[in-house]
Amino acid sequence: MGNEKSNLGNIDIKPDVIEVANTWTLKQAFCTANSTQYSVFCSPLDTSSSLELAAKNLILYRHPGILKYVQTWSQGGYFNLATEQVLPLSQELGAQTNLQVCLGLRSILRALVFLHDTAKVCHTNICCGSVYVSPDNTWKLGNFEFITKYADLTSMNLQKTRSRRYEYAIPPEETRETNVEPQSLDLFGFGVMVQEILKKRDLTSDPSGKEFYDVACGKLQNKQTKARGNLADLLEHPYFSHPVVEILEFLSAITLKTTSEKEQFFRGLWAQLATLPETMVATQLADLLLSRLVLLEPSAQTYLVPWLLAIKEEQPLTGSFQSDECMPLFSRPIFERFVSLKLVKIFQVHDSQVRSVLLKHFSSYCHGFTKEQLQHNILPELLVGIKDNDDFLVAITLRALADLVPILGAATVIGGKRGKLFTDGRPKVRPTKKLMPVYLVTPAKPKLALVKQTEEEITEEAVETGISAALPERLSPDGGEAWSDWDDQQDEDEENKEELIGNEESESEKYQYSPALKKPLQLASKVSQMVPKKVVDDLDSLDIKVAKINVTTTVKELDFFQDMEPVIAPSKNPLLPDEEENAEISKTAQNKFSMAQTEDALEGGWGEDNDFSDWGDEEGALKQETN
Repeated sequence: MGNEKSNLGNIDIKPDVIEVANTWTLKQAFCTANSTQYSVFCSPLDTSSSLELAAKNLILYRHPGILKYVQTWSQGGYFNLATEQVLPLSQELGAQTNLQVCLGLRSILRALVFLHDTAKVCHTNICCGSVYVSPDNTWKLGNFEFITKYADLTSMNLQKTRSRRYEYAIPPEETRETNVEPQSLDLFGFGVMVQEILKKRDLTSDPSGKEFYDVACGKLQNKQTKARGNLADLLEHPYFSHPVVEILEFLSAITLKTTSEKEQFFRGLWAQLATLPETMVATQLADLLLSRLVLLEPSAQTYLVPWLLAIKEEQPLTGSFQSDECMPLFSRPIFERFVSLKLVKIFQVHDSQVRSVLLKHFSSYCHGFTKEQLQHNILPELLVGIKDNDDFLVAITLRALADLVPILGAATVIGGKRGKLFTDGRPKVRPTKKLMPVYLVTPAKPKLALVKQTEEEITEEAVETGISAALPERLSPDGGEAWSDWDDQQDEDEENKEELIGNEESESEKYQYSPALKKPLQLASKVSQMVPKKVVDDLDSLDIKVAKINVTTTVKELDFFQDMEPVIAPSKNPLLPDEEENAEISKTAQNKFSMAQTEDALEGGWGEDNDFSDWGDEEGALKQETN
């Protein structure tokens, strides 16, 4: 037993005493090495023989219904026995439900069957003081210092321990017979214990419980030892035929069941579990439901595991449960308190099939763990999984790691240095504004692509912006007699106008709106700043880009009078010295009427029929008239 001391390392025993017995006291302890709670039975060294004997028997006889041995050591003049964390039944019995009592009595009865039928030993001290309750409400049989083998079960040997055993659990034949019937001895004590427990319970709604109480008071305490029966037969009593008990029985013997039996059982299991308190399911059945045999059963994976490895929504279900309306079995508080701890232990099992089942539903229950559990228990196991040579296991492990990123953060999950390697390519949303058009002209081919904005629209915009809509007065240029036909020509052009987009050439003219030209009164000054747009002849031109305007380029001078009668058109050649006077007049007219001509050009526009084949004739007529 001394070799076990190094298993726990430093263990902190709390000073509070939970229970006091003849030769020992019960305290709680905490092990810092594994962050686990334990119960410690402490006895002075001079009276520690009984506790040492109990420790030896706990090591030898192990069963789910027997208190689990952990470690023994001597320190500070005391002999210490560490076991799983438990509390005395006397302190927990008041909080137990009738179903939990039924399951608890069945657990003790199964432990007794194991001791008698398998180990061939007798407990000899069955009473409430020998029963402890674990955190999951499972009853455990303890006080193994009085264990006696069948061969040693004589009146003389029993006499030595009688004073330290429970008085009312001692059968009458022990004092008058030389050889005592082993099972009858524990059957008598079990009957007394059942009587003391059930007499304080309300069994009016449980006829089988009332019947079992009568059996405990009569048959099990019969003075005739042969009339008490045997322990295994008690397990067949209707009191232990509760649905939970049936589930426990089936899951415990699942390896002996046929495929059709397992298919039928798991099909209806959810409906049975849904009618039970979820706390009871989590404490009494979770261990078996999460066992390897159940997780790897195909029918269980279909009909049970999806609802077992999930967390119920905050709002409770209403109405009756139906098989086609399956919902998660556990709420988040119950899952965090009971189920999450069991899953942490299962994640430590490196079985690829079990791990695959856990990870398949990981997104449904990963938020049921605490951040400490995820970071220190689950995450390290997942990082082991991505190094396996099974591609499928690696794939589902990576999906599980993705589920942890919103909870723990990417820095915790993937580690390493991270930086801003991607940019946000979404278009920026800007407020919609009414923009004035900008006209782009290519010097090589002076063709305009115009978008019309009527005077009424300009006026409305001016009113909205608080800017006067008054336009400069148009002066009559040389050849003013032609202005009488201006309105007629404007109406005719309005009826026949169509948009000019230029010939289909490699360098197509385009136009755009400029946010800089928002006010109508700035139109005349901004038109002179227009530049041709460069066409990029590569794949980048397929992308959507914002064109930039180079306001430093000078736009080629335009003729705004070509449609007038008589036609006044400037020469494309440099002006001659004798034409300086007329050139000055033309320049003045152009400056004064640039706004008016731009507006009329918007209404008329350049049509496809107005080509440049007659530019030479018009130029000659102009020279003749000026001479």
